[in-house]
Amino acid sequence: MHACVLLLAGLIASAQVSAPAASAEPASAPAAASRVGFWKWKPDYYRAVVIYNAENPVESDEGLKAIQAKTEDKTRSLNLSLRKIDVTDKANIDEKTTEVLKIAEPEKFPFTIIYFPENSDVENPLWTGHVTLEEADTVADSPARREIARRLLKGESAVWLLIESGVEYKDYRILKLLSEEIKNIGSNPSGGETPVPPKTDGAKEENKPGKHVKMSIMRISRDDTAEKSLLNMLNFIEPEIMNVSNEPVLVPVYARGRVLELFPNDEINRDNIRNTIGLLAGENIDRETGLKTGTALLLSVNWDGFTDRKLSIDEELPALRDYSDNFSLDDIFPSENLSAPDSASTADKEQTVAAKPPFSMRIINIILISIIGSLILLSLAIALRSRK
Repeated sequence: MHACVLLLAGLIASAQVSAPAASAEPASAPAAASRVGFWKWKPDYYRAVVIYNAENPVESDEGLKAIQAKTEDKTRSLNLSLRKIDVTDKANIDEKTTEVLKIAEPEKFPFTIIYFPENSDVENPLWTGHVTLEEADTVADSPARREIARRLLKGESAVWLLIESGVEYKDYRILKLLSEEIKNIGSNPSGGETPVPPKTDGAKEENKPGKHVKMSIMRISRDDTAEKSLLNMLNFIEPEIMNVSNEPVLVPVYARGRVLELFPNDEINRDNIRNTIGLLAGENIDRETGLKTGTALLLSVNWDGFTDRKLSIDEELPALRDYSDNFSLDDIFPSENLSAPDSASTADKEQTVAAKPPFSMRIINIILISIIGSLILLSLAIALRSRK
């Protein structure tokens, strides 16, 4: 009986969860990248190399015809270029593609290899294989990517993707922190200077950066099969960050679907978020030569058609899933909505939220304590009865 009590007490102790402290060092930020980039920068193109043979020409393949049609669609044109090469034409098959073919040893043609844009730092291909009709759809589009494009087209300077860890207190900490900073764009809550860079052309107060700047948050589950292609893109862009299990990742997307960078959990803090918001909302850069940085996503959207007001966003680019950005933290994690004492510092408040175990863990603890109490009472009753 006493052994059972000790065992259960040990289970309670091992069930307690502690949260890692957020890094206080701000990440180095590239030159300012304002919404000007949305109008000026054309999306970078992914490259598809299609290897075929005489028995299996490209023209007869339904999956590739679907991909080709998506690149030529006037409404949802895919930023992907196709190059077709006969497998016997060794002179036109580059060294990288030759290596991929050696490793893959394709049994079915046409065989397609999709590479990241040439100006990206990603060497490995995003996708390899025989393109089916289903894969043509999932590679080209997804609910989250569609919503990112819709929000940017409707005037947002950036869409922040929270790649969830699946650990409630970690995800909640970031949602709370990022929500507060987005809400206070243009005005520091502490009364200090705005985190958004000021205009330099003497504009009036109503045109001040941050006054009309809008950003939002989208939560992406790592288990969402509909977003497999999106998650693969992020995995290849920063594998060391994305491959850490049970850790959230924050990804700001701006301009015409460009990933600025990926923030791992230990770099997601108030300073880094505030600096990045200021960077993405800035308007004091050269409108012609402003630096384009980051990696483009593979998206099905005719940016020029929508910005020229020739197409209707809601009619021609309907949402594939509801992604409300007007969420309440109380609705997401009601058990975590506990405020720290007013006298506590901002850092203390963040640590208080981060250190609190998730609701499910607290329920388990309560059940274990109840069991221990019952066992103790039972052992006392047995002891008293044996004495009689």
